[in-house]
Amino acid sequence: MVMGWIQLVLPGSGYPAGHRQLPKPFSFQECQRGFSRISPTAGACFRFRGGWPMLLLAGHLWSSFCFTSTEGTQNFSILVTAEPWFPIVGTDVNLIPEDQMENVLTCTWYRWDLSIKNQILVYELPPSSKVEHKNSYTGREIVKTDCSLHINNVSLQDGGYYMIQKNTTGASEAGQIFLVVIEGTMQPKRPKGLSGVAVAGIFILGVVLITAVIFLVSYKILSNSMGEESDSSISLAS
Repeated sequence: MVMGWIQLVLPGSGYPAGHRQLPKPFSFQECQRGFSRISPTAGACFRFRGGWPMLLLAGHLWSSFCFTSTEGTQNFSILVTAEPWFPIVGTDVNLIPEDQMENVLTCTWYRWDLSIKNQILVYELPPSSKVEHKNSYTGREIVKTDCSLHINNVSLQDGGYYMIQKNTTGASEAGQIFLVVIEGTMQPKRPKGLSGVAVAGIFILGVVLITAVIFLVSYKILSNSMGEESDSSISLAS
């Protein structure tokens, strides 16, 4: 499974290796403007069409560029994983927060950053069991009882950061994952193996063809030999 957080020491961040408290990320608009300054042809941040190394590099660049040191920090202590690792366009994906559900009151999913305008949905756990859809909801997201997020029929535009925030009876905590959606087709079904009768038929046909070829070659050689002997006899008689 794809790890939702990577323990990196960013230049100037001041966080030691292994520290899970990451700075607040830039918004999508800020990050897109940053990429435009780097390269005018960079395009949208989520359209990666290269090979596997390019995809992994793109995810690393996102992690390095979109996270910077700021005064306000969020406790990113929840590990989020994706199943499958890299969903193909048109398939489904599950974003699963690996954390306990004890004392959790609400779960909120975000796209790109922890801002109200980028909220996907808010799930209130039992006894309320209520789901409230927000601005970034596309109609394809479904939250489950364990607060995991299921996305149907993913597209390239679904790639990017997804964040979950759990409000508990104590302090709130959050988790994040960078989702990479790839283009491609589903694996074709393997052709069914030939039956025993078909294999036997092919074998017999092969034997017959080989026998026929040998017979024709032998007949041709024998005919030529008999013709030469006949010519020799006629010559001697004359």
